[in-house]
Amino acid sequence: MVSDWTLLARMVADRWGTPVYAFKSSEIDSAVQQLETIESTLPIRHWLSCKTLAIAPLLKRWHAMNRGIEVVSPFELSAALTEGFEPDRILVNGTAKHRWLQAFDIPRLHVQFDSLHEIRALAPLAAARQWQVGIRVHTDENRDPDNEQFFDHFGITAAEIPRALDAFKQHNAEPRCISFHLRSNLRTTAPYLNALAEAASICDINGVQPQYLDIGGGLPAPGESIAGLDGSFFNLGAMSHVYESAHRLFPSVRELWLENGRFVTSRAGILLLRVWDIKQRGDMRYLVCDGGRVNHAFPSDWQSHNITTLPKRDGGKVATTICGPTCMAYDVLARTDLPRDIEPGDLLIWHNAGAYHIAWETRFSFGSAPIVWFEGDNEPQLVRPRESFQSWWSSL
Repeated sequence: MVSDWTLLARMVADRWGTPVYAFKSSEIDSAVQQLETIESTLPIRHWLSCKTLAIAPLLKRWHAMNRGIEVVSPFELSAALTEGFEPDRILVNGTAKHRWLQAFDIPRLHVQFDSLHEIRALAPLAAARQWQVGIRVHTDENRDPDNEQFFDHFGITAAEIPRALDAFKQHNAEPRCISFHLRSNLRTTAPYLNALAEAASICDINGVQPQYLDIGGGLPAPGESIAGLDGSFFNLGAMSHVYESAHRLFPSVRELWLENGRFVTSRAGILLLRVWDIKQRGDMRYLVCDGGRVNHAFPSDWQSHNITTLPKRDGGKVATTICGPTCMAYDVLARTDLPRDIEPGDLLIWHNAGAYHIAWETRFSFGSAPIVWFEGDNEPQLVRPRESFQSWWSSL
């Protein structure tokens, strides 16, 4: 179901122009509430995946709710600290952390180690700074999303686990968390169940009794379609069986951790564009807009999102390609059927722009678009103004 952005979108366009991103806190609350309705005998902790939507109002809101945040870079860690997150509510993830994490002299962080090299480089600091350490395991479910015959590059393999434990032991550090992260947009719970069984076997063989189990994210978002399959197809209630399996396979675990960024933030945002020009090429109509894939919506390369028009147009639909403003043939936001009576000056709402759109945006020839945040019924907040030429040029 498409959230009704009609009135808010018009307000945003009138005040800040287009292209522009807008986000609503209420949609994030709704997504979290959905997750919290899933039955579990284990306590669940939902970490905010900072990389998914790294904007200050969201971090402030999450901090005020006394929740934890997951970070994967020095910028993200600095953002979490700036917004007041206490170290024991910060979970540091990602690869090659030995290249930057030592610069943060902060005690009691949760740190998930991704490689033997990381452990050897950072274990002394982990002990000295009282980090709560964990191991990210590589499972057979960790596949390259572009070509599943290959594995991805994350985590520590089963064969490496004994050496990882020995490296921790040398510094009197003991992993308290076992984690795995699967690919995005999972279609069923089967990958979770398979990875849980494999991770449990690794723990049993090596005598590891974790207190925390982190199964990452992966839940698809309603409103995003990949290969014709919308995220709403996923049986969210079936996750209770995943939680039950986690409890059964890991009897020492006292808390289950999740990091569902896409599911939480995707539906909370829109990208608002204006049609600049219309062209006809054979049987295909082309809408040339002031925003598109290159600058604003890289996920459109593999995802289809709902699109609505302002004003609402009711003409019969025709084959339409939505093009962005850059001088790139690749700048195609969507190819779909839209009302035939769309005119230059109309607004297009690209829904589900809340996950990774900001992280992947570019400044290709046009600079950054504004970001607007709606907090409940309060007046909208301009999070970031439209980038000026002077700012764009001086930073290149």
